[in-house]
Amino acid sequence: MSGGRSASATFQTRREAEEWLREKTYELSKLPKDRDERITLKEVIERFIQDTIPLRPSGANEAIRLRALLREPIVNQRLTEISRSDISAYRDKRLREVKRNTLVRDFGLIRTVVYTAINDWGIKANNPFSSYTIRREPDYRQRRISDDELAKLTSTVCGNSYLKPAITHAL
Repeated sequence: MSGGRSASATFQTRREAEEWLREKTYELSKLPKDRDERITLKEVIERFIQDTIPLRPSGANEAIRLRALLREPIVNQRLTEISRSDISAYRDKRLREVKRNTLVRDFGLIRTVVYTAINDWGIKANNPFSSYTIRREPDYRQRRISDDELAKLTSTVCGNSYLKPAITHAL
């Protein structure tokens, strides 16, 4: 084997040798065959930060998000080995730290990073984040005026006799 390590062993019987050979062949079949199968999410993110972020209008904010992501354990996995359960575990951990819409934006950025690696850089891998979606929450918030605020608003003297009934009716 050129460039790799060799393995050898001595056995009492031919059967033991054949069993050992089957195990070693199976182990070798599980190893990545080329560079693309070995590339990690971390390597892709680092290249994206270096090569693509400077060209993007919102690059400074995206770089901050991606550098924070580099501290997560999921980035050390190979792109070809990231499973739905890995993504779900990351999602659950992250939802304990941030709101849902922040996570939606993070996932969109991660999808873009991996998409760029596959389509622009020619990395041969599937995008594990492409089919993983998270529903956004509505961005609106509901707030009612407090009784103190209402009292201040209606007690303000302003010369318009219709203001107090209009405010009361609106509420």
